[in-house]
Amino acid sequence: MDRTTVLISSGRSGSTWITEIMKSLPRTRVIFEPMHPVHGINDLREWRFRFLPPKEQERQLEQSVENLVSGESSNQWTTQFNNFWTLQYKYQLLKMVRANLLFPWLASQFNGLNFVFLIRHPAAVVQSQLNGGWQLSSRRLFAQSGLHKHIDLSIFERFRWPENGFLSNMIFWAIENRVAIDCVKRHKGHIIFYENLCISPKEELTKLEDHLGVKFPQRTYNVISKSSWSSKADITAMTPEEKIGAWKKSISPDNLDIVLQVLAAAGLDNIYGPQLMPVEANGFT
Repeated sequence: MDRTTVLISSGRSGSTWITEIMKSLPRTRVIFEPMHPVHGINDLREWRFRFLPPKEQERQLEQSVENLVSGESSNQWTTQFNNFWTLQYKYQLLKMVRANLLFPWLASQFNGLNFVFLIRHPAAVVQSQLNGGWQLSSRRLFAQSGLHKHIDLSIFERFRWPENGFLSNMIFWAIENRVAIDCVKRHKGHIIFYENLCISPKEELTKLEDHLGVKFPQRTYNVISKSSWSSKADITAMTPEEKIGAWKKSISPDNLDIVLQVLAAAGLDNIYGPQLMPVEANGFT
């Protein structure tokens, strides 16, 4: 982890929890969610949920990212995880939620950055998003012409591109994670399955250590057992199995059917399905 590491994920996937785990490595500076629509960096907010072709020259965005990584651009929101001990930091973690669609461009333009991609079962993510007021319009993605050239969006035509609701968020999840999965494969980034980290923390942490070239301290395992501040307080008392399976107790049969239909349409049913854990034969796990 001698370079800045960028953590990419859909919102409500457990990225704040992963940030706290990775921050347990001493002298780690965190740049927190610079694309937040309210608290983020002005120059970057407008790029949230936007696709940019990997080879596209966008000097203003490039400069904004450079300023962010160098520390020239920051605010109270993006630096909230830092303290006196991180003024002279050794490692740096950039937590990028709302940037899945920019992943190919970032990976192409910034060869010196190290990428970690977090993914979680979409049923859990979409339910959490909607409970938190995240209404994500699938039409917003359909309207991006550059995205049509990158992936085949016609596979979602039969769903008629809803503006809001469970189906809209599910299509949104499928598109932004399809883009990110293809990118993490191409650029040999590291992928973390939320469920695997919950169930097999030692094994998954070892994989992350190997990828980053670091050794996490023993206290990291204490962080793993706790929930993040962005989660419900009662999640800490849950067993790992309860954490990954909570969505199954609340999802309706109709919404589960939506999840499975969209996963199949997107070609992601080789990763997630009706079961709690990611499919083992997907080439990642």
